[in-house]
Amino acid sequence: FARPGTLVKMGFGAGLLGFRSLLLNSKDPDDKDAALGEGFAIEDETSFARTSYLAARDMWTLDQSRMRELAGFAIENQRLNNLHARAHDELELADAAFDTKVWSEFVRHTRSAIGLESRAYPDVKGTQNDVVQGIIFFMALVLPCAYFAERLLITAATIQRQIMGFGAIFLVIWIILSIVHPAFELSNPFVILLAFIIFVLAILVMGIISGRFNEQMKKLRTEVAVIYDTDVSRSSASMTAFLLGISNMKRRKLRTVLTFMTLLLLTFTVLSFTSIQTALRFNQIERDNEGLYEGLLIRSKAWTPLEESVLEYAHSNFGDRASIASRSWYDNKKKAHIKMKYGVNAHNALGVLGLTPEEVEVTGLDRSLMAGRWFRPGEERVVILPNEMIAALNIDVDGVARGDGSVSIRVFGQQFTVIGIVNSKRMKELKDLDDETMTPADFAVTGGQAVQEIAEEEQREKQGLEDSKVVIKPFVHLEPANTLLMPYHTLRNVGSGNPLQSVAVRFHDQVDERAEIEMFLSRLAVTLFAGIQEPGDDYVKVSIYSSLGITSLSGMANLFVPILIAALIVLNTMMGSVYERFREIGVYSSVGLAPGHIAWLFMAESCVYSVLGVVAGYLVGQIMATALTQFDVTTGFTLNYSSLSAVLSCILVMAVVMLSTVYPARKASQMAVPDVTRRWRLPAPEGDEWHFEFPFTVGGRDVLGLCVFLIGYFDSYSEESIGTFYTDGAQLGRVEAEFGQGQVVEFD
Repeated sequence: FARPGTLVKMGFGAGLLGFRSLLLNSKDPDDKDAALGEGFAIEDETSFARTSYLAARDMWTLDQSRMRELAGFAIENQRLNNLHARAHDELELADAAFDTKVWSEFVRHTRSAIGLESRAYPDVKGTQNDVVQGIIFFMALVLPCAYFAERLLITAATIQRQIMGFGAIFLVIWIILSIVHPAFELSNPFVILLAFIIFVLAILVMGIISGRFNEQMKKLRTEVAVIYDTDVSRSSASMTAFLLGISNMKRRKLRTVLTFMTLLLLTFTVLSFTSIQTALRFNQIERDNEGLYEGLLIRSKAWTPLEESVLEYAHSNFGDRASIASRSWYDNKKKAHIKMKYGVNAHNALGVLGLTPEEVEVTGLDRSLMAGRWFRPGEERVVILPNEMIAALNIDVDGVARGDGSVSIRVFGQQFTVIGIVNSKRMKELKDLDDETMTPADFAVTGGQAVQEIAEEEQREKQGLEDSKVVIKPFVHLEPANTLLMPYHTLRNVGSGNPLQSVAVRFHDQVDERAEIEMFLSRLAVTLFAGIQEPGDDYVKVSIYSSLGITSLSGMANLFVPILIAALIVLNTMMGSVYERFREIGVYSSVGLAPGHIAWLFMAESCVYSVLGVVAGYLVGQIMATALTQFDVTTGFTLNYSSLSAVLSCILVMAVVMLSTVYPARKASQMAVPDVTRRWRLPAPEGDEWHFEFPFTVGGRDVLGLCVFLIGYFDSYSEESIGTFYTDGAQLGRVEAEFGQGQVVEFD
């Protein structure tokens, strides 16, 4: 409902998929505000006739405006461009059909246009979101970059000056990004900054709360269990490692600058020669069965009802090039008997199959007839019975064969004329493209839980919550002997209505079946069975066809040499750093640093290199892309600095740097502990006795204190429910040893 005189815009959604069609009254794709539409005025003469056409035109105009804006920043999506261009062609054909009043062509091209544009619209929105997500990732890198840059360039002594330097560098980078990055044009730059600050502060608060909680839990555990442990704080050790790495970089200014420039150029190269490409891929899985006809079968994986639009799309796309047969089932999941009566004789059926006159052109099901004829267009209250039902009802076969309408049965409370008799054995042998009979599925035999899981999985695929899986579970169907046949439209009106279950399409001769199927799948995201006879084959191959939007990273082959050179440069730099700091490594080891901590010193230094190089390379790439676009130098190629491909490129460069440092870091840790055994392990016990030496040295004056600590430690394990062992207490004693009096801790 809308009040008279108001302007309204309408969006038609499909669950979690969001809007699938829009009514905006868009005017001009060259004007951003006009493309958003001014809405439809609600007046007495307001009409929404040609709704599908208006929705397709408005969505195309809106997408065209957004794509022009993205193209201004050299951001393109080839799959989107293809769908959008084809939708425009269909709209032009629909306009031509409307002018010539060829309404069937107008409806066909309109449905094709809205089918294509409804698949393109999420891509346009997704491309814009992709740009914003890329800048959020990069802003997360700017935080450590600003800190490292302040330590390298300013090195303020007081905390106030450090914060001021950090804030100034962060602000400069943000200003540069706001000028050259398209995310700030596609949305409000201050909103992005505010959202990022809120995000960082939220993480900081969560970190503080988590740290305090862990500290209190550790304190409580120590007080209750009297368990003593100590370790170096991971965060403080990492921060110290970063500061030592930066200090070493400042001592070798020229080498630092050259390594930094190498990584800057590598980042720029990776961004320039790689891109994320999206395309529509058609999955084809061949099946073992031989096809009955050249065409396609559209049905649900779980035999759930199809939407009416599927049949409409099939008629719109293939109506002049194929025979189309729709099928319906009587909704009888409770497996209640369907009573039939002929005179004094009665019989029960388990299912009803609704078929069209076109079925004989698709599957040739009329070849199973023993007597009588098939359905004719416009017929309603007629049925075809299997020979077992004819015998059970004691119906005269000759009376049916004469076709004078003298034989009729009562079913669903109405009289139906029996016009044909089908051989149930022959009908059972007639398999469709899915290698199943055409009778209704027997859900009680197949399993209700399995059917429900398949239906839920298919629904999640439609909503985009998970990738499409081309897995078809075979179903058990009712026996043709227990199924009666009636016209499709008659069955649709029986009771509360029976849904569309499947659509079969048989192409005419000289039709490119594969091209038609792929064109159809580009408009509708469905899974179907396709029967295609390849040149040279004397049989029809059956395949399961589906469409899937795929993303691929292109241009990686061109980057092997630059990445190898950069990796060797970083490796040489870090090996030189290890050699120069040989004595320093010995000092670290002597003051108690573990080999892992020493290795992390060099990993932290390479991390500083990677963060600074990636951020600088990204900024240079953005500036270059903006300059080339402004001067129209990008004709013939596309720079993709503004999407998640940039995120992957940055991760690639950082991975190259970090992996190149693994070997030098390992050598440094080995230099810290030259012994073969780098980690102390408890030896295996000898029977009931366990002899081992502590992995540390204690002076004679400290032995008594160590023993007192061990007594308290073992006393804390006097309960069976604590720890992996328990004692009955510990006592301190003295013993005469070779070098004097010793202390002994006794316990059982």
